[in-house]
Amino acid sequence: MQSDADDMRTIAMAYEPDRYLAALLAPRSSRNDLIALAAFLSELRKIADQVSDPMIGEIRIQWWRDVIEAAPRGQLTGHPIADAFATVIERYDLPQNQLFDVLDAHAHQLYSASPSDEDAFNHELELTEGIAFTLASRILGCVENDVTLRAIALASHAYGRARVGLSLPMSLARGRFPLPRQNDMKSDDETDDITKYMRQLCSHAAQSLQDFRAIMATMSKDRKALTTALLPVAVTEPYLKALQRADHNPARDIAEIAPLKRVWRLRSAHASGRI
Repeated sequence: MQSDADDMRTIAMAYEPDRYLAALLAPRSSRNDLIALAAFLSELRKIADQVSDPMIGEIRIQWWRDVIEAAPRGQLTGHPIADAFATVIERYDLPQNQLFDVLDAHAHQLYSASPSDEDAFNHELELTEGIAFTLASRILGCVENDVTLRAIALASHAYGRARVGLSLPMSLARGRFPLPRQNDMKSDDETDDITKYMRQLCSHAAQSLQDFRAIMATMSKDRKALTTALLPVAVTEPYLKALQRADHNPARDIAEIAPLKRVWRLRSAHASGRI
């Protein structure tokens, strides 16, 4: 029904605007499937915003686990986004283990524990942003190999860090510090410490973005499809610039970019084939 499709687009735009807009630039044959993926990811992201008790969040995530387990059997729930995404799972034979890893990562983020170190942080980003990119690449028909998997990992490190920075005030409000804590950052001013964390976060994101672009430049086969799958990475730079503005308080202020800038960056990257 049209109302169900409109609802799916609305939630995708609310929580995954980059992936939603990137889907609109994808080939018509895969466009709605990518929107369904963005809506599914949005449903997971909004759980943390809507629940204060992690156990309630776990129950909602378990419901999605049941949806994924039932998808190959064609069982419908009546939930428009769940049913649309279940069809996508079946159509492209999306790996259940990767989908379960995404659910587990979002369940972990309901709790206050920070990543133990940079490796753990990178792994968390690969489970959330990285698997989302992998699923999009599968929908678009990309062939998985060592080069594409490395590109996806670097994309998740760059884009994922930028998104963590954007959502930092909300994470802190929920009682979670989403970055690896460092013993050498213990000043008398907590805001000063968080500013140092943000500076380091942006530096690591910029390096990952540089490495990502270098590996994408070596590709010829499947580059167009992979670029479409990874198109949200195109907004990483403006996100990082917003996070590093002199007047930005990373613990309190929600960093934003102009909607038209987001659209322009995505369209330009899509047209040029370079992110």
